[in-house]
Amino acid sequence: YTVEACEYDRPILNVTPMAAIITNIETDHLDCNGDLEHVEAAFCRFVDRVHPHGLLVVGREVPDRVASATRARVWRIGREVLVELHGERRGRFSFRVRGPGWATPVVTLAIPGAFNVENAATAIALAVGAHGVDPADAARAVACYPGAARRFEAWSRDGKWLAFDVSPGGGLNTQIYLARPDGTEVRRITSGGEVNNNLG
Repeated sequence: YTVEACEYDRPILNVTPMAAIITNIETDHLDCNGDLEHVEAAFCRFVDRVHPHGLLVVGREVPDRVASATRARVWRIGREVLVELHGERRGRFSFRVRGPGWATPVVTLAIPGAFNVENAATAIALAVGAHGVDPADAARAVACYPGAARRFEAWSRDGKWLAFDVSPGGGLNTQIYLARPDGTEVRRITSGGEVNNNLG
């Protein structure tokens, strides 16, 4: 089975996965983690729980300290797993993923955002490397993914704007931004302080 685990209150330390993905690590959930060093320490403890014969797939910016804390094989985006961009249309990217001894055909995501290319690449790598899924089948699966409804609400009927949130320091500090589908003209639409924010 597949589980999305979070570092908030450390439920990631309650699972012992055969394989895992860490897309990124950032200063988040400071109410229970304190600082970035403690966030990274929690992830080090988590990756140590990945089965020694399993696979850990990490994003290109995951600290080496975390990736080296596992006994499992490690595939890093930009090292063992390479992403070749083939184009972009209305914020949706086409790309190919290459890993140790395998490659996908070109895949176009149904969801917008350059960050989703790396997310999709980690999912493909895990499916191929840990579960033996055919790379073409894994690529077709991520191409069909519609996204989580709560993250892709239609705020712009004409499709000219995308809304996204950023939570520096945790959920209480969530800020909402608008951007063009190509990632330009980013602007914050919330206002407020460090703890609460107002829309409008």
